[in-house]
Amino acid sequence: MLYKSQLLTEARGSVGGSTFSRNAYGLYVRSRAKPVNPNTPYQQAVRNALAAGHEAWLLLTENVRNTWNSYGENTTVPNKLGEPVHLTGRAHFIRQYVLRAQAGVAQITSAPTVPGLTQLSTLNVTATAAQLTVAFNDDDEWATHAGGFLAVFQSAGQSPGINYYRGPYRFVGIVAGAATPPTSPQSFTHVLPVAAGDKLFVRAVAVSHAGRLSTEVFKSCTVAS
Repeated sequence: MLYKSQLLTEARGSVGGSTFSRNAYGLYVRSRAKPVNPNTPYQQAVRNALAAGHEAWLLLTENVRNTWNSYGENTTVPNKLGEPVHLTGRAHFIRQYVLRAQAGVAQITSAPTVPGLTQLSTLNVTATAAQLTVAFNDDDEWATHAGGFLAVFQSAGQSPGINYYRGPYRFVGIVAGAATPPTSPQSFTHVLPVAAGDKLFVRAVAVSHAGRLSTEVFKSCTVAS
């Protein structure tokens, strides 16, 4: 649970029987709901990747773990309130490990030598009932080096009146970086049901060739016919 209070101007998360969040009208509180656990194959795959990432961390040499810890100490990431915080080297390693596992990209062990997050400076999305199209800045670090990539996730089609969507998202595919950057935009076939007129939500994360992740970027669009 994270909150600022004079009295309670910012809050995210749950405490007791209440959940705090924010929408277009500001901070709100609702009754805490216990999430269901359908244990789908996709959820299980992520859990397996988390477990494998933990095991891979334990297999790293002490020197390599120390370089990841140094990267964490010198890299800030935003928390749910947008405030800068530091993650452990283990957390950074496992975050990129799981994303690579989802994307089917070769794993790395070495920590980034440059602190900080990589940049995902532009993301625009459009969609038809047949495909999702993602536009990006091909000058970003991830796009200009082999081994970098942009991972794209989508929701199922949602009601047009929904403005805030928390998930679930399903992995769609990647745009691979290269010395000659990929052409923007790139299109993907939907992996979840989508119909014309639906609201579609998209989540994307960029990964540099050295393993630096970007912050998550969320976008939405109305599905054209």
